[in-house]
Amino acid sequence: MQLEWGDIVGATRGRILGAVDSCAPPSGWSLDSRTLERGDCFFAIRGPQHDGHRFVGTAAASGAALVVVSEESAAAGLPASCPALLVGDTTRALQDLAAHVRRSTGVTVAAITGSVGKTTTKELGALLLAGSRPTHCSPGNLNNHYGLPLALLRMPAGTQAAVLELGISTPGEMDRLLEIAEPDLGLVTLITPAHVGNFERFEDYAEEKMKLPRGSRRALLNADDPQQRSRRGGLPEGLREFGEAAEGEGAVRLASVELRGFEGSRVVLRTDGGPLRLDCPLPGAHQARNLTAAAALALAAGAPPESLAAQAALARPASHRGELRTIPAGGGSALVVDDTYNANPQAMAAVLELLRAAPARGRRIFVAGDMLELGDCSAEEHRRVGELAAASGLDLLLGVGPEMRLAVDEARARGLEAEHVQDAETAAGWLAPRLRDGDVVLLKGSRGLALDLAVDRLVGNGRAS
Repeated sequence: MQLEWGDIVGATRGRILGAVDSCAPPSGWSLDSRTLERGDCFFAIRGPQHDGHRFVGTAAASGAALVVVSEESAAAGLPASCPALLVGDTTRALQDLAAHVRRSTGVTVAAITGSVGKTTTKELGALLLAGSRPTHCSPGNLNNHYGLPLALLRMPAGTQAAVLELGISTPGEMDRLLEIAEPDLGLVTLITPAHVGNFERFEDYAEEKMKLPRGSRRALLNADDPQQRSRRGGLPEGLREFGEAAEGEGAVRLASVELRGFEGSRVVLRTDGGPLRLDCPLPGAHQARNLTAAAALALAAGAPPESLAAQAALARPASHRGELRTIPAGGGSALVVDDTYNANPQAMAAVLELLRAAPARGRRIFVAGDMLELGDCSAEEHRRVGELAAASGLDLLLGVGPEMRLAVDEARARGLEAEHVQDAETAAGWLAPRLRDGDVVLLKGSRGLALDLAVDRLVGNGRAS
């Protein structure tokens, strides 16, 4: 989104140093001098681990059209090669500028939060909406108080709808995200004990999530989630439900799911306008539930029902979220399922169910990395992974990380073959020579475990297709 100089200065309440009358305003927006492109505006963000003011000179030398710096840092010297915008707080300036873009463009904003499924629901919701209007989707994991503003600032010209992910990790964080996004629609996928480490109680975490539907013009709630059902106070009028138990005006009810292994599923939804039959190429019952939420969002945003089937068929897994790779193994081939983007208890249970039900000529192997930020329930939830793995009829559990030793011990006690290693590199080295023809290997863990490195090693060794 390109803005004029007056918009930038006015929205941030800053002051420009340097002549800009003959300069083109910024054509892009960046917080990282390493990835900055010529013509970008560089925000020198001061965070807990780094200070972007150290890289202002690098940004200017790389062709920045503008550097945004704090008043107190200006005394240290500014580059002469590009204008500088002096503000009281660079993070606040970034957020205020994004809020200005949101208000001035008049786009329909659909915001999504939850403990699990929010990124996939965001991608699917944007895909379904894109069949009827120009739609922007917040890329990757741009969902916090830095990422959300960037997602808004990077909307292409002509965008009519934006589907944004709002992620929180600390108390009170949702308040500022709502001030920036001002959602027309607020959807909560599912609230579970994931990433609750910075909250004293799970109840506080759940209440923080519920600020989204309460702070939106219209709310979309999961009728199958007891945490949402018990927290309906203060919701806006016109509440719509989605899920198997959804009812009432505007409800999108998941009527049936025909699972087709790793090929996906066929989903039937019941709506006010009649049944919708959608083919979802993303495998697993959990993905059918994500598609139900996405359809509810798209319909609430005004997408015509007849456009959804063609759009749903275009769905593909996002990076490290169920990507399939076939690699040579044991004189034949093995299937590697890369679901290493992140993990929490609900998501672990979902992929174990997928692995249990999926067809396999050989063994079903689950490579499970530690689940981080679980607070006091960490030990219990990791033992639960071992219990579920044993009950799922798998052939092998490979636990990765210190916490997954609990899962391995639990699985062994229940009769499942299980091994434990400390890190992703060791996991790949242990597993690669042991793979056989027909094996299916699914890898999942929190990002801090870097299980994607294990995938890279397996795929590289096997020259995957």
